[in-house]
Amino acid sequence: MRWLRFLHERHPATHILLVLVFALAQAGVARHLGGRVDAGDLLRLALSCQAFFLLLRLCDEEKDLAEDRLHRPDRPLARGLLSLPELHAGQILSWITFPVLLLSVHWSSNAWVAVTLVWTFLMRREFFLATWLRPRLTRYALSHTLVMVPFAMSCLTFLGVPSAAALPWAFALWFAFNYFEFSRKTFDRTEELPGVDSYTSRFGKVGAVGLSLLQILMTAVCLQRADFDLFRSLPVLGGAVAWSLLAGLWVLKTDWPRAQLLRSTSGLLLSLFLLTGLLQGL
Repeated sequence: MRWLRFLHERHPATHILLVLVFALAQAGVARHLGGRVDAGDLLRLALSCQAFFLLLRLCDEEKDLAEDRLHRPDRPLARGLLSLPELHAGQILSWITFPVLLLSVHWSSNAWVAVTLVWTFLMRREFFLATWLRPRLTRYALSHTLVMVPFAMSCLTFLGVPSAAALPWAFALWFAFNYFEFSRKTFDRTEELPGVDSYTSRFGKVGAVGLSLLQILMTAVCLQRADFDLFRSLPVLGGAVAWSLLAGLWVLKTDWPRAQLLRSTSGLLLSLFLLTGLLQGL
């Protein structure tokens, strides 16, 4: 029951649904790039994605524990809903589950799975550079979201896509998740919490929005390199334009404290991006 409560709070049904869309996006891109997508492989892929993203959540909960005890004592781990040994047991189970499900006859797939395993281990240990890396917010984020590249490569090569063909989509995912990470830590000055780092507290409105817009631009470049169909990419392109206009309005109008709108719509734009991957295979 405590695990169910933890999952309800920190890995709810909306996250599970988004991860399912992530898995379907990999399948759509794989089909677009000439890979195979049958029901059995799709089921294994979906379960592996769920285990992988749950592992990332469990590792983040542990890494953020000291900060949560200070600033977010209502978080499950901070208030003692689960103990660290229980959290570690969940990590181990997830760590075993996601690679086992992706093992295949494709040596390149297994190689990318191994890279993903190594990178997630290094992430959990904060690359053994926690004291140096944690204060460097942007480098910290980029080093952690980079795991999307080998994991996406694991998914696509598992479905029979050659590594060279899979790379543009894998890097598009990295930039898209960078955008989501940057935009979700973009706040109006009235929302900033003492002691809690953000991109706006570091770089101001212009710098924080500029970081997000750069990720959107690089995502578009990668999608073009992946030879995505323009018509099937229109939803995400329209969403990106709309978000950029909202961001520009927020930067220019200091009396318009709607950073919350930018944060909430950033999740929608990420969903549209994943939907674009799915649409390529239809």
